[in-house]
Amino acid sequence: MLSFLPKDLQSSCLKAQTAAAAKVEPQKMVAAFKPASSQGASTGTESGGDTSIGARIRPLLPKEIEDHDVAGVYARSEEGYADVHELRRKVNGQPALNSSSFRLDKVYGPDQTSDDVYKDLVAPLVPWAWGGGISTLFAYGQTGSGKTHSVSELEKLAAAALMNGKLEGGRDVYICAFELVGKEAFDLLNDRRKIVVMEDAFGESQLVGAIEEKPATAEELISHIERSMSFRKTAATIKNDSSSRSHAVCRGSSKTWK
Repeated sequence: MLSFLPKDLQSSCLKAQTAAAAKVEPQKMVAAFKPASSQGASTGTESGGDTSIGARIRPLLPKEIEDHDVAGVYARSEEGYADVHELRRKVNGQPALNSSSFRLDKVYGPDQTSDDVYKDLVAPLVPWAWGGGISTLFAYGQTGSGKTHSVSELEKLAAAALMNGKLEGGRDVYICAFELVGKEAFDLLNDRRKIVVMEDAFGESQLVGAIEEKPATAEELISHIERSMSFRKTAATIKNDSSSRSHAVCRGSSKTWK
């Protein structure tokens, strides 16, 4: 069939077929991988105390599927393991699969939703913070791993839980958002005006110059969060056209009605 195609298209088709064929063997190697027993040794450890650590594995992106890329990370959610496969080449050019298994408190595969993550990791934080405690959600990962997607969904769910009136006691909710770029900090709710992060005599962080907003509804709270994120410093990368090039912190607090 290729003989009926223009030469440039023939070349393109041949390259695509070659690329796809080159990745068949790694796919077979991944499929043949036998994970270690849940009782066996692992390169990861479970967290302890009041901290829970989870991993969410995103699906392949359209461009990765188009390039016939092979998924290298798999979830064993029921057992709490993430299996990571790294393709390498031996000295003789033959492919070799370097596989590791990591144990975490929670592991979510591409088919699991933000609701699943929220129920396990975020929902318990909401009443604790409402009652005066300190709850922290921290997301990290390389560019293009899905942090912004996951966190934005979790923020919406947390905002709804905070503002739906089902939590015990009457309180006002306040929010501030700032960005850390190197040694400088900027208020994301006030046109990125520069602020100063200081520690008081009690060891608590104070944001000098930052403003707080007082949302009345979940929609207002989400609107403030989305507005603050629009002011973040971004730059294009290979994986992401608008990758965040800084650390953003969204801090909420509640105060009892007088």
